[in-house]
Amino acid sequence: TAFVTMTREKAHQSMEQYQRDMTNGLAHDMKSPLMIISGYAENLKENVHTEKREHYADAILENVSYMNDIVADVMSLSKIEDGTYTLEKEELELMDLLVAAKERYAMTIEEKKLEVSVSGTCKVNGDRRLLKRAVENLVNNAVKYTPEEGKIAITADEAGISLTNDSQEKQKNGMGLSLVESICKLHGFVLTAKGDADTFTARIAVEKKK
Repeated sequence: TAFVTMTREKAHQSMEQYQRDMTNGLAHDMKSPLMIISGYAENLKENVHTEKREHYADAILENVSYMNDIVADVMSLSKIEDGTYTLEKEELELMDLLVAAKERYAMTIEEKKLEVSVSGTCKVNGDRRLLKRAVENLVNNAVKYTPEEGKIAITADEAGISLTNDSQEKQKNGMGLSLVESICKLHGFVLTAKGDADTFTARIAVEKKK
């Protein structure tokens, strides 16, 4: 029927738009680490005997690792979207994953002189690998967009986790938050992200314990 044809066309258009959004998000997410790697590589070339050589190399390795994570995100998201990813659930503490993610970006946090506060606890039953990727994306997003000497507050309670950061520009969700949203849906959690002129908050709401 005409209705079925219209519905199919709409679904096809939605999928095309989704794929365009994903491609644009991926390009945006890859651009930043590539620029950083390029800049530090130039510094290494021009200042071979500098005392900052180890720092430059560490920064390059950190950003290569970040790009590898983006590629892993794409593959995970693909499996989640086509329904082939199987959750391996266990009892875990989300704050432990958040603290580990904070440590992962310690170099950037130190470079930008960011003040990061951590408090609370949130136990859930979930897939450790996926939730680790989700919180790493949220922490990375906060660290990336917080201006120098800005503040990031990471809080948790039994209802979920929140990350609030100072922000002087409109934060782009990119592919990272698309992955976080898909991971949340798979777990029955809800991701919300909202910002104003000064701050940005991302929250994962989990099911309250009965």
